[in-house]
Amino acid sequence: LLTYLDAAQQGWLRDLVALLPAVVFLSAFSVVVLFWAQLHYTTAIVPLPLLDCLFVCVNIACYLLVAAIAVCTFLLQAYSHLRTYMICIIGFLNALVAFFFLYYGLMVVSELAETARKKLPGKRLTPRVVVLSVVCPLALLIRGAWYIAWGLSVGRPSMPVDLALCVVGEWLPSAVTLGMLSPARARGGGARSPAASVGDSTDSEAPLLQDEPSTPQRALAGGAPGLT
Repeated sequence: LLTYLDAAQQGWLRDLVALLPAVVFLSAFSVVVLFWAQLHYTTAIVPLPLLDCLFVCVNIACYLLVAAIAVCTFLLQAYSHLRTYMICIIGFLNALVAFFFLYYGLMVVSELAETARKKLPGKRLTPRVVVLSVVCPLALLIRGAWYIAWGLSVGRPSMPVDLALCVVGEWLPSAVTLGMLSPARARGGGARSPAASVGDSTDSEAPLLQDEPSTPQRALAGGAPGLT
């Protein structure tokens, strides 16, 4: 394919391949925002049956926008403009996801803090959600602000800075999300499996199951002399 493209078209293709994964990452990471929103509205007892549909439509609209920009810049032979437009879109999407992530995360913390403290005292659920709701939006906002500045020609993109922004804006939120939402291990022996919990409950209920048939047996044993 590259043999049929000139130097400007190859640069257009490299920019598209380099920046498209950032759009895919934001689309995938927005699922966490959808989870916070569903949890918030469920707690507030506000039925929103079209929330999932709205989420899918917004993601499809973002992909269609990127596809339209790519096609237009290619057909109009404005190959160098693709990178500028893509950087602006990615910066705006980073800021948008960061805002809704922070908003719904803090709303969930304020609504479920007391319930989590009473029912899950050893899980430290509230501090973990607070860390998640602050670190991830901050990382996304840093990358978004930098990309918007590049798109407005305030600064000049460079490969080392872009790599650092990819680590801050993609790797860091993913690592924090996996670390904060993973089940915490119990002290002194790790996390207990459901099978072990079922085994413990079975052992504790075993004497109760043995006492039930013993009652009629004692009654028969006490009534035997009377029958003879």
